[in-house]
Amino acid sequence: MVRKTSDAAAHAGSWQWSRTAARRRNLLDAAASVFCEQGFTAAGISDIVSRSGSSVGSLYHHFGGKTELFLALWDDYQNEHERLVAAAVAKARKSGEDDPLALFNVGSRTYFDYTWKHRDLERVFIEGDTPPWLRGPAPRAWP
Repeated sequence: MVRKTSDAAAHAGSWQWSRTAARRRNLLDAAASVFCEQGFTAAGISDIVSRSGSSVGSLYHHFGGKTELFLALWDDYQNEHERLVAAAVAKARKSGEDDPLALFNVGSRTYFDYTWKHRDLERVFIEGDTPPWLRGPAPRAWP
């Protein structure tokens, strides 16, 4: 016998996933703000949690800790960067642009606009106040 689910039950799952996604987004946004203001090392889990309106348990459930949250923030930043550049180039192609240099310029402009808009977060990523194991020794120079 096949069991029918009610409309409420069918929508409950999607509601749960949207809540989870929203909670993750709130934690990422809060972490970005706190890391920009205080740096990674000085930022406290309690600062991030209070800014996000979430709980410590929720942060650890979704990310595992401050380091994993930092890495998730980096991944999110990079993925959005790539998505925007690809969309801008695709839009230019769709409008008839086929000159490689013009397409390169569209992609570059989009890349730099996004970087400028998020320059505070970019600074967090490149200034070295990152999780200790990401700092490591400087890469060896080419011979």
